[in-house]
Amino acid sequence: PDPKYARSHGLVKGTTWTVESEDVSAYLLREFVLDDFVIVKMDIEGAEFHVIPKMIDDGSIHLIDELFIECHYFEGNFLANLKTYKWADCLNMFEQLRVLGVYVHEWLN
Repeated sequence: PDPKYARSHGLVKGTTWTVESEDVSAYLLREFVLDDFVIVKMDIEGAEFHVIPKMIDDGSIHLIDELFIECHYFEGNFLANLKTYKWADCLNMFEQLRVLGVYVHEWLN
């Protein structure tokens, strides 16, 4: 991605905003039960590589019946402090979710 993209995502110096957020796992565990049919569209700008493992660990992933993920991967090291993920990392995550019984799909932007 170009530097303008990185700036808009808070990856470089510039204006930043603080926004309220909620733990996705806690929300799912509080609001849903296994009998509910839950569809999630996830576009969280690379945080999926942290959120999905947490959801697997705490079991909240089993409350989701169908998951659409816009998987963010960065081929190359355009910023030294940014962990880079490759398309293969997305595919591995999708496979892990499918093994757990989650119908997961890549959401194409």
